[in-house]
Amino acid sequence: MSLAQPEGGNLTAKRWSGVIAALGAGIGAGLLGTSLHGHAWFPSGAVVPYGAALALLLVAAVSIFVALWSKKSWNAVWCGAAAYATAGLLSLQLGSFGLIFDNMQGRIWLYGIAVIAPLTGWLAWLILRGQRRRDLIPHCPLTPRGRRGNRLSQRDVVVLNNDGTGAGDNGATEAVAGREEAQGVGQSAVNPVADHDPGA
Repeated sequence: MSLAQPEGGNLTAKRWSGVIAALGAGIGAGLLGTSLHGHAWFPSGAVVPYGAALALLLVAAVSIFVALWSKKSWNAVWCGAAAYATAGLLSLQLGSFGLIFDNMQGRIWLYGIAVIAPLTGWLAWLILRGQRRRDLIPHCPLTPRGRRGNRLSQRDVVVLNNDGTGAGDNGATEAVAGREEAQGVGQSAVNPVADHDPGA
């Protein structure tokens, strides 16, 4: 006999799997970014740290991907924090060992992660909030004439949810049915001959 696992346990396991994936992705992005950040272009004595810019772009892309995959905006912050911790450890000058130096490339890479992490978390939150809002808007079913009805607006959904008698999907279905019935009455008024029975 198999025992069913409670739903709360599944949610907890899914949440922790997202956090672990974010931490692993952040460590990998930190390692790859550290190996990339030192590249620069020196035109006429100036410094163009394109390697650090590409490394920060890598961290931002990985963080947003993990957040959208797990549907948790906080995982973007966890990913950035893991990348920052990895870069911080690699910046320690232990004898002859040290991969991040105190120059423009190193400062942009190391301190840029601290700025990128909350920004990617905020951007992922905006994207996920927009997706949830779109999922809450119900779609009208196919009308009897075979034409797809209009999508209910967000204002319609708010009104339906605030109405105590028709909240949720049932209220949306009643609104759609009322709209289709009004369209049918209008067509009957325009073409009364079609509703007339010639045998009467």
